[in-house]
Amino acid sequence: MLFHRGRFFFHPTRAVLNMVAMFLLIGTLAEWAQAIPVFSRKYRTSCITCHAGFPKLNSVGESFRRNGYQFPGGDEILVKDEPIPLGNDSYKDMWPNTLWPSDIPHLPPVAFRALMGFNQFMEDGRDPSADFQFPREFGLLSAGTLGQNISWYASLTLAGSGGHGGGGGHGGEEASGLNSDLGRMFVQFSNLFAWSDEDDDDGMRLGNRWLAIPKHLINLRIGQFEPQVIAPYASVHRQLGTIGRLPNLVTMGGNGFMFEPAQRGLELHGTWRQNNSYAIGLVNGNGGETAWDNNAQKDFYFRVAKKWWGYPIDGEIGQSELIGDEIEEEEYDEDAMAPMTLDFWREFQFETGLFGYYGRNQASVSVEDDVDLLLAGGGVYRLEGTRTIIRPDRFERYGVDARLQREDLDIFGAATWGWDRDPISDEDPDAIEADRFFTYFVEADYYFKPWLIGYTRYEQVRYQNDPRQEEAGISRGVVGTSVYVRTNMRVVSEFGIDAQGNGTTADVFNVLLDFAY
Repeated sequence: MLFHRGRFFFHPTRAVLNMVAMFLLIGTLAEWAQAIPVFSRKYRTSCITCHAGFPKLNSVGESFRRNGYQFPGGDEILVKDEPIPLGNDSYKDMWPNTLWPSDIPHLPPVAFRALMGFNQFMEDGRDPSADFQFPREFGLLSAGTLGQNISWYASLTLAGSGGHGGGGGHGGEEASGLNSDLGRMFVQFSNLFAWSDEDDDDGMRLGNRWLAIPKHLINLRIGQFEPQVIAPYASVHRQLGTIGRLPNLVTMGGNGFMFEPAQRGLELHGTWRQNNSYAIGLVNGNGGETAWDNNAQKDFYFRVAKKWWGYPIDGEIGQSELIGDEIEEEEYDEDAMAPMTLDFWREFQFETGLFGYYGRNQASVSVEDDVDLLLAGGGVYRLEGTRTIIRPDRFERYGVDARLQREDLDIFGAATWGWDRDPISDEDPDAIEADRFFTYFVEADYYFKPWLIGYTRYEQVRYQNDPRQEEAGISRGVVGTSVYVRTNMRVVSEFGIDAQGNGTTADVFNVLLDFAY
């Protein structure tokens, strides 16, 4: 569930004791968290090369991600873990009369991420709840390349929801098997039809010239992934905090569609002239916890964006300075290359985006359906039951997003307008009635120190035609810090505040220990 009905319960003394216990735990574990994840092993570089405090990416990491986990300015010379070749490079000259050569990683491309936490909130009519989520989640991450321009990513939660050992259920009920969950799994084909970067004596591109187009213009993702619709840099998979942003996760009536955490389908994305980007996709469209398609139609989405200032989206400048001293240094613009210096989080950038989504889904609600039966001797017997109403819903989403970063301060946000033809309202589920909503968030991250990030967010969702708008609408504030005990270990403390006071979202206090290795 996205929202918990409840009120916040907070006792200062108890909170202090909880925080002390958490930091003692961190001190015990910190000495053992020395290993580094897949790409750090492959390139023998620190996590801060691509992260402005993991899991949030800096501009180098964004270009690396977009380019299929390859550094755009010459990935081959930067790899330190030499891959195992599957064929000789001379086979390229003999193609199509032989197989195109490839390679596989020398070390298994596997990393792990563990999350442990503490959660405190109070639901309506229940005693205050304080929950140790040890573990909250333990997962396997795998990503890499299969030769040049073919890459993959996969994430698998091996245990979650506070389960013991082999898994566990929700709400304290233990399951007998492993509580696994496939988060994302996709393959990306990068730089399609950009066959060669080499130049001949006449300055013409080698290879199939009639097909050759600029690098980074066409990349294809296939699989289960988060659609690049709303501000990809603000994805729930790359946020500092634990509470998801409303525009990514809001639903309408009985239509459970949401943009994230993942959908199945195809996506074309790319950049042109370095600072312009696009993404178009065709997906199942259910989103949320359901990846299979429940209707015959597919959903379509698009996003176009422009980066007006800052590090180029395609990352095509001075990548050699990023990794090692043994590589010859080149001249570069110090302001543009800020993420590559010791101040890895600092940059001056401004980006705007425009997006849209068109979809169909099967909306459904369960309603009480009591029937009165007349008894033979007189009187009435009430037969209590429920019925499920299912109807197709056609919906649209439009929005804008923007980001402005000036060194230590990073401000970004998004606004989304939604329209549903028939989302099935709880108020009158048998009536076919369109509904609209508007939702937005604004967030500011501030780097007090490289290891200390503070963030605050305000967000709302408003439904236009719902007669219970004051009851259904949400206004929420989020305040938190992300403290990096090690480069690959952090502690998040976070308050979520129901600013409207109507109980549609919980007042909650979270503490999270998050490390990857």
